[in-house]
Amino acid sequence: MDLVSANELIKTLGVTDGTIRRYVEKGALPPPIRVGVKRYWTKSDLTEFFESRREKLLG
Repeated sequence: MDLVSANELIKTLGVTDGTIRRYVEKGALPPPIRVGVKRYWTKSDLTEFFESRREKLLG
């Protein structure tokens, strides 16, 4: 299982940590896996999530 840390996601998306938190709260990102205070997402969860969002936007 490949994991993406919050820091990697922040760099990839070019947003702040606060923005990542808001995206999760609003459902714009799937909920993270928490290990202590650190947050991670699986690459497969992110891929599935963004593909479904793209399909919804493009119809």
